[in-house]
Amino acid sequence: MKNKTMDGKYKRDEKTDILNRPGSGLTTRRDFLLSAASGAAAIYFSSCADSNQSNKDSIPVNRVVRVIDSDATSWNGVNPDDFYQYTDQDAVDAMVGRGVRELAGKSTDEEAWRSLVPYNNGEMVMIHLNAYNNNDNSRKNNVAAPISAVIYGLVDLLGIPASNIVISDPSRTLAESPAEDRIINVCRHKSSISWDLYQGEYGSDITFTSGHEPSSAEKIARAIDEADHIILMPVLSWHSSGMSTGAMKMMIGSLDHMLAMHDCGPGDWRNSAGLADICMPIKEKLRLIVADGLFGNINGNTSSPHAFITLGGASGTGPSSTLYLSKDIVALDSVMYDDLLDEATAQGSPKSGYLYGYLKFAADSDHNLGTFEMRDETDATAYSKINLVKVNLT
Repeated sequence: MKNKTMDGKYKRDEKTDILNRPGSGLTTRRDFLLSAASGAAAIYFSSCADSNQSNKDSIPVNRVVRVIDSDATSWNGVNPDDFYQYTDQDAVDAMVGRGVRELAGKSTDEEAWRSLVPYNNGEMVMIHLNAYNNNDNSRKNNVAAPISAVIYGLVDLLGIPASNIVISDPSRTLAESPAEDRIINVCRHKSSISWDLYQGEYGSDITFTSGHEPSSAEKIARAIDEADHIILMPVLSWHSSGMSTGAMKMMIGSLDHMLAMHDCGPGDWRNSAGLADICMPIKEKLRLIVADGLFGNINGNTSSPHAFITLGGASGTGPSSTLYLSKDIVALDSVMYDDLLDEATAQGSPKSGYLYGYLKFAADSDHNLGTFEMRDETDATAYSKINLVKVNLT
């Protein structure tokens, strides 16, 4: 794991190195965090635990909050290589704040965050990004503003130590990559956060539905195994495989043989239970999904973002300017999928031949990961199962 020093370079984090020192008596990162945390914090977070659990359980699991604010971005689509610079952090902070309040049904940001993330002293929070395309800044990847807004909620509002927060895409290296300028350098508490923890290390085996196994055994990333709380941050983008990238699809990047997943299950892997199976290890740890739709893309994961007609795109003069928040990975993916299909139709290039059977497997009784419903499938004008809350700030 590498963190930034005062001179702008990266070094091995002392929190990791101490675990290997003779006589330290610490065998895992969690042992270290627990021993280092203050007694005051322990009392504070312990006193909140019961009420946090009660609040968390009261949040409708089928709720998706879609927040649109065209003022959050000022990119006009002219220079696709540097689109990520055209975000307004204050506007994005307000979008995330409004989103968590609507999702949790609370009147303040702090109350909302506390109900969403029932944190106890010494626990580890993992923010899982979707840094595909090897972090090429000209491609549609995560941008910093929503990530920094989430960090603000966790650290500045909840009081979680920044050193207990891990930001990672297990299949990509963020530090010393193009993501350094796009994400790391402009994030809050950047030098205290653990970037790329346990990069390339894998833990427990994944159990697959019979008949839907990939061509090789799969293990989940060690960081996911050791995390106590997980926040997913997918992007609003189409994929070259004829599907939405989404929150479930991004979990392929947490496997040790991710390409083997493309041969998973009978027929087309997009209609397989395999994607639902690899999401099961996060089922009890998933606290929140904040999907980055500030710069959406209907063309594919190797393409740059573009101006949108729908969402916050101002009839084709601006980017999508949207964030999605939910605890329901299936409902959120369903809504984002529909929005991408709507935009493709509005652009005069409706999608065909796409598959989303994996979402139906995820919602079945064997997985119970969330609520499946797509307007595209039923030709409905509104959702009847998914509780979609629409917020338009500008």
